[in-house]
Amino acid sequence: MNALDRIKKIFRNNAQPVSKAVGNLAHDIATETAAEVEEVKKMAVAKKKTAAKRKPAAKKAVAAKKPAAKKPAAKKPAAKRKPAAKKAVAAKKPAAKRKPAAKKAVA
Repeated sequence: MNALDRIKKIFRNNAQPVSKAVGNLAHDIATETAAEVEEVKKMAVAKKKTAAKRKPAAKKAVAAKKPAAKKPAAKKPAAKRKPAAKKAVAAKKPAAKRKPAAKKAVA
């Protein structure tokens, strides 16, 4: 209890100057922050103005760079694509399955 009483006494003796210093520090921080916020707002407004001035020229440059629109390639109907798919499947079959057909042709 002795240590706790000493801590309470130190706190009571120093509480008022510490709270005053903390209050002054908070005031300084608030003032600096407000100044920084105002500066950032001014910079943002200036950037918006310069961007607005550049927009018409930028649009013309983009329009000049665009290539002519390409026509999409016509897709073949599904009926025409199926035989090619069947040929690919037949080519993937193992040789053992294809040999009987070759034997029949020889006989």
